[in-house]
Amino acid sequence: MKATLHQHSVAVKYTQSVLSLCEIDQKQGYFNKNNYWINYTCDYANGLITPLIQYFILNSNFRNPYNTNLYGVWSSTILPKGQDLEVKYRPMELTGKLSPYFICCHTLGHVSIERVAIANAKLKQLNCEGTCCFVISTTYDIDSNGNGIVKTDTVSGSSCTR
Repeated sequence: MKATLHQHSVAVKYTQSVLSLCEIDQKQGYFNKNNYWINYTCDYANGLITPLIQYFILNSNFRNPYNTNLYGVWSSTILPKGQDLEVKYRPMELTGKLSPYFICCHTLGHVSIERVAIANAKLKQLNCEGTCCFVISTTYDIDSNGNGIVKTDTVSGSSCTR
């Protein structure tokens, strides 16, 4: 679905912009639901993912086109309330290529952002080019066998030290 692919593209571009600003020491953040400014923790990949997810939930207006009660971006490929939309998919392997095998599961119409462990990022696995690395994936359609068709991008920067 074009709406889902657009949301994927926005998530990729926003995450890359945050990482780029982190690299030039610009404070980047967002206003939470209580209207408090939350800085992104540019040096800490694990601490960076939660504010990114919260930003997308609060500010993105992303709606799952298959179930509009599901919205935002999650740090998992499966949504807690999206079981009826779960499909098998081919994940990205450490080599950066899609696996030839299908695994369970990714939520159809859902944008997922997952942090790559810094040890894997340093080894340039999953197409990482820096120590802050995130894999963003979206299942936007299904094939004739009912398996998910996934768009996957890796976004990385070098500001993470832990």
